[in-house]
Amino acid sequence: MENKITVHHIQECSDDQVQELVTICTRAFAGDFTHEVILGGNRTIAQDYFAAIIRAGLDGGQIYGVKNDEGKVVAFGIWFPPGTRLFQRKEQLELGYNDFFAKLTPDYQDWNKHAWSDIAKYRDETLFTQEEAARRWWCSHLSTDPDYQGQGFGKAIVKEVFEKAKAANQLIALMTEPDDNVKKYRRMGFIERGKCKVSTPMSKDLVMHILSAGSET
Repeated sequence: MENKITVHHIQECSDDQVQELVTICTRAFAGDFTHEVILGGNRTIAQDYFAAIIRAGLDGGQIYGVKNDEGKVVAFGIWFPPGTRLFQRKEQLELGYNDFFAKLTPDYQDWNKHAWSDIAKYRDETLFTQEEAARRWWCSHLSTDPDYQGQGFGKAIVKEVFEKAKAANQLIALMTEPDDNVKKYRRMGFIERGKCKVSTPMSKDLVMHILSAGSET
């Protein structure tokens, strides 16, 4: 019989626990093109970036995770319920993102400042109605430690939030770059709303696929 995966709502983290989540991210996203661009190719500031989004998620969003037998989180997702978003308030930027941003070179500062706002504008003006956006849970981050991948932990986290959204007649959505991820999310029941291509200072463009699942109108 398959063991049920327990998903925990992580509401508080010590500095050491944040660092454990950061380690998951740095391991899970090693070589990931999206994050290479975000970091400006400088992997030495990866921990600063991931710590910033984790702290912002704890402050303004909701973090859900799966623990191993020793009680250590090995997979987690950062979700923003309807009406909220990552770095919605300047106080969230002050939880580490501003320090990270200051370490980027000017060209990558400019890219991070404009690329994500362009993608969000395309998403909200073209792919979702205002009514849908108002009841949308957005996943800004989902990662599993490589040692625990393939066990359904990420899927369990997505399902946990999906059920919350479904009960309230809401939907869930996210975006991803790798084609393999798009295939995985489609198998979970997501539909692809569209994709957005933005130029980067690197050798190729970044193509983000935007997907949703649930109570679309």
